[in-house]
Amino acid sequence: MHPSSWLRNRSFRLTCAVALVTLSWGASAEPCSANAVVRPASYGASHPFAKSWTETVLLGFEGQDGAYPYSPLIDVKGTLYGTADNGGASAPPHNALSSGGFTGWGAVYAMVPHGKTYVEAVVYSFTGGPGDGANPFAGLVADASGALYGTTLDGGAKGYGTVFKLAPSGSTYTESILHSFTGSPDGASPYGSLVVDASGAVYGTTAQGGSKQCTGGCGAVFKLTPGASGYTETIVRAFKAHNDGLYPYANVTLGPGGVIFGTTYFGGSAGNGTVFKLTPSGASYTETLIYSFAGGTTDGTFPQSGVTLAKNGVLYGTTSGGGNPACTGGCGMVYALTPSGSSYVETIVHAFAAGSDGFFPYAGIALGAGGKLYGTTYYGGSGCSPTGCGTVYLLAPSGSTYAETTYDFSGGTDGELPNAAPLLEGRDLLGTTYSGGGGACFQDQSACGAVWEIKL
Repeated sequence: MHPSSWLRNRSFRLTCAVALVTLSWGASAEPCSANAVVRPASYGASHPFAKSWTETVLLGFEGQDGAYPYSPLIDVKGTLYGTADNGGASAPPHNALSSGGFTGWGAVYAMVPHGKTYVEAVVYSFTGGPGDGANPFAGLVADASGALYGTTLDGGAKGYGTVFKLAPSGSTYTESILHSFTGSPDGASPYGSLVVDASGAVYGTTAQGGSKQCTGGCGAVFKLTPGASGYTETIVRAFKAHNDGLYPYANVTLGPGGVIFGTTYFGGSAGNGTVFKLTPSGASYTETLIYSFAGGTTDGTFPQSGVTLAKNGVLYGTTSGGGNPACTGGCGMVYALTPSGSSYVETIVHAFAAGSDGFFPYAGIALGAGGKLYGTTYYGGSGCSPTGCGTVYLLAPSGSTYAETTYDFSGGTDGELPNAAPLLEGRDLLGTTYSGGGGACFQDQSACGAVWEIKL
């Protein structure tokens, strides 16, 4: 099954993404099926770390308020906002059976401060079809006015996803569709969140569309420029099949001078994914692949997250595979790319080890004071045998290495399977998990996810 097919199959796209790390680039065999289960080849490898955090579940989703959040939280003037890939008003009622497995078109929600905790409010419920988006996989970004921007993986005029805006209007929000993707040569399937620059232009990626050299398209970077009659789309970069990056899942990051940094899940010299740089050149951009992942036990593979740009120009990110062979295809890594003249030098900050350590870090990095790095792993930790329920980790500089602290999710009324990077708020970490939370959700589904808080 080619990525252009499994990308659209929502029921097992993440499981298949993990299974793909066992295949060499260009293999023709199908990596997985809808019933595939991926576990580390040697679960139980030991890794030293400290445990000293206390976690609180702030919200367990119950369906019509949202379900199955993959995305991170953002803070807009003290209120937290996020998306839920499913759920919303289109979902079955609280604690009811879902009809044929349908669990809703997704929602945008707010967590409003209330004393020492938060109260949830549904900001918008998607309706799907050609007139609206569906399934907001990615997170949100806000502009100076408090307007929220995001993407939906599905829905829109051709069903290839949308870019939407939620503008504050009194105590409510008004939605508008800024762009509906139409597939190659336009983009398709936006998994990543957006970036808004000072002029109001919106940047993002689509995992497919763009060049037709790949089935379904190799993916693209796009820009939406505001004007008197709406937004005009420009394809900044359409990735190509040979030695270029392929299938960008993640957000882009804006650097000085309008430079755009990002990652692709496949492609590069070894086919294991890339980090790219797009430099403005007149009315267009020039692409540089600043790093191609080599894979194996010493380097990462298949980055699902973007890069985080530090003030000193260092780029930090994660790869979902590569490194420690305790997991099939490697347990994943945290890496740093340090500028060196006109190129970059990679350093492996941490190689995950499964067992009591996490593995498969799908999310990016949140930067803290003193060079501290915060993130999540989708699996691992001491809860939920045999694969673990996932972790939140801190990597703190300690001489020439990093010391790791983790929180292990335990499922049930706790969260389970964190797909997003944490939000660092002073001495608090806040985030989401795809499952767990203990909410009274659909009777034929597992718990619908959680919003959590850790006091550092």
